[in-house]
Parts: sequence; C-alpha cells; structure tokens
Amino acid sequence: MNRKSISVVLTTIFVIALSSGCQVGDKSKPPANGVVPITPKKHISNSKARVPAKSSTAAASPNPAPKTESIPQPPLRAEVPKSFTWTYTFQPEPGIRKWSRNGNAKFVERYPSGKENTFTILEQTTVDSIQGTLVQIVGGKLQGFIPDKGSANMYLKMRASAEQNWGHMGEMKDVE
Repeated sequence: MNRKSISVVLTTIFVIALSSGCQVGDKSKPPANGVVPITPKKHISNSKARVPAKSSTAAASPNPAPKTESIPQPPLRAEVPKSFTWTYTFQPEPGIRKWSRNGNAKFVERYPSGKENTFTILEQTTVDSIQGTLVQIVGGKLQGFIPDKGSANMYLKMRASAEQNWGHMGEMKDVE
C-alpha cells in the first residue's frame, strides 16, 4: 500500500470516527500497522485532554434550570372507559381485576391482592371492527385492547407483543 492509499484510508477512518461521535487521538504519525485507534468520547482518559473550566456563575445562580414539563397528552374519546372490571380465571391470582384510567396516559390494573400493573396508552385504534384503546404494560411488551364504552363486543383483549394475535381475556363489566 502506498502513502496516498494509506492517507485516504486514514482520512476515511477519521471522518467516520468524527461522524459517529468518537474522538481520534492527535498523533503526528500513524502506528506502524496503519490502523488508527478510535476511542468513544465517554471513555477518554488522557492527561493532555482539554476540559472546559466550569462556570462559577452557573453554580451561583439562584434560579436552577427550568424543569422539563411533560408533553400534554391528546384528549381521548368520551367513549374510552374510566374504569372497568373483568374476571381473570388463570394463575396467578384468579379473581376480579379492576382497571382504572389515570388521565389520558395510563391505566392501572389492580389484582385482588392489591398488586398493580401500569399500562401506557399508546393510541386509539380499531381491532376487529371495534373502536378502542391500545395499551402496553410499562417495562414490557404485553399489550391490551380496551373497547370503547357501548361497543358490541366488550371483551378485554391481550397479546404478548405487537407481533402476536389478540386473545380474549374476559368480558368487561362495571364499565364507567
């Protein structure tokens, strides 16, 4: 490989490294093997590295940075239930499960023992010609479909993930 080829390869590596958020060391000569080591910025430990001085005015400011406000949730249809119950017949904890909507963003499922699962409202959608609300368990892939109040088919549906088919869990009762 001639010098021009090595220069093109090193320039390409340098451009890729910079565009991916990495920092390339300031070396005047490349190593003998022609490979330039690339180190992510967060792992750099170099005594020659220049660190900007901390501003004393920011620390002395009596007004801390404003807190980021939550993004307002779009309004839900009036037909979205505020609460309902259904009877779970499997393990663990068979019995009546109570679901309550918390604003426009969440539903909370309460077991007979008091244990709770929280579901985030993803969207209002239609499943099997029934309008309703798609929810997903916080921290997992389990999804639920809650039909709108007054639907012809008032059955809570669940699926293990977005790629799975819906299964009927139980008839919704005490729908408010």
